[in-house]
Amino acid sequence: VHGGEDTTESAWLQSQVDRLVGEVQRLACAPFAAPLHSELLSLPLDDQQDVLLGAVGSDIPNGESRDVRTKKLWKCIGDEVRARGGWHTDAVSKRGKARLRSRSRSRSPSL
Repeated sequence: VHGGEDTTESAWLQSQVDRLVGEVQRLACAPFAAPLHSELLSLPLDDQQDVLLGAVGSDIPNGESRDVRTKKLWKCIGDEVRARGGWHTDAVSKRGKARLRSRSRSRSPSL
């Protein structure tokens, strides 16, 4: 029966994360950028929920323009995701770029 409780809790947590994603997008007046959304999804569900709850409860002043508030919200989320080890950290990004450069070299034999 314990496995069923885990499934029920996981389903509830997933529904909360889904709701918070929608709430964040409404606050930002824009959808998640695909890379940021992927980074968020690379975290465990409880971390996803924590990041999104933090973003929804962040103190971004209403007196600023919508564009400024939106940029601050996305930056807040991105910083927190990376701080929690989201897959797209600077170290991972640099390694990935190095791998891409090494793959793009010519494979033709030397003369």
